[in-house]
Amino acid sequence: MQHGNLQPAWRKCLTAGNYDFELSHDDATTVTRRSIYLPDLSAAWPLVAGMALEAQRGTRIRVFDKDGQIVILTGVAAARMLSGKLLAA
Repeated sequence: MQHGNLQPAWRKCLTAGNYDFELSHDDATTVTRRSIYLPDLSAAWPLVAGMALEAQRGTRIRVFDKDGQIVILTGVAAARMLSGKLLAA
């Protein structure tokens, strides 16, 4: 149900904007890429796949929106499984 100009929370993820990418292993952030402009959130997946190929197993990949909310959270192993498909797209 929608009231006035309120949109579902997932809808803001479909918009263009800057996103932050973070790799963390053992609760320590190892790589950060800030303010990457994406036309929409689906454009993040090839970047996630590329980061997964460079990271060690057991690492988490998080993508944050401009409000600091996590919009993608995945492990390196899962991202690597899909990386061939993601990088080919």
